[in-house]
Amino acid sequence: ISPNQSKAKNMSIVFASYGFCYALGSLFGGGLSYTTTSFFTPYALPFFCAACISLANLTFVTVYFKETFLLKSTRSFRKPTLALKDVIAQLRQAHNIKLIIVIFLSFFGWNFFMKVMQVFLNDQYNFLAKENAYILAYFGLCTIVTQAFLIPYLSSRFNSSQFIKGSTLTLGLSLIAMPFTFSLPAFYIAFTFAAISYGFILPNVTAVLSNLNSSDAQGKVMGI
Repeated sequence: ISPNQSKAKNMSIVFASYGFCYALGSLFGGGLSYTTTSFFTPYALPFFCAACISLANLTFVTVYFKETFLLKSTRSFRKPTLALKDVIAQLRQAHNIKLIIVIFLSFFGWNFFMKVMQVFLNDQYNFLAKENAYILAYFGLCTIVTQAFLIPYLSSRFNSSQFIKGSTLTLGLSLIAMPFTFSLPAFYIAFTFAAISYGFILPNVTAVLSNLNSSDAQGKVMGI
């Protein structure tokens, strides 16, 4: 619902909250994984703490959140074919399918990397749970800086398309460079460029996708 020119900046604030949670969650999870009690085996405590946070979140949403969809629909959403038709209709639009492919490949490639990275760090630098937690927290910090400060500051000088093109190139080159780093500082330098680039991509590609679709199609296209 933001104006087109400020949508990327506002999207970046939303995505920055993910980075904030990534940083705190990794630090707490890494620390708790080394905490032993009479009730919990090692590595079990973070699971139960996360479950308690989820329960608190459910309670908060149930008590304080109200329905935001105010338009009355005459269509039934119980038919499974209706949802499928909506998906196909959105994908038939050329600009949507191109941007959705960009979003899919960005998520797929980054998650592919993040899962294998921890095995690489264990093999190359003998990283264990706590050290992996630190680097994940560092990733969260990089995305906070990028999305809460860099994107709002630079959004008046560059448009979303420029952000996406430059960040995608930098991300790819950074990922290629990381396996060839033979010292931890060098790995952190390459990882920093990758994390910042990834932080630039998602808010901007989401803003472009939103701007290209009408107000009544926002929920559909964002869901896809």
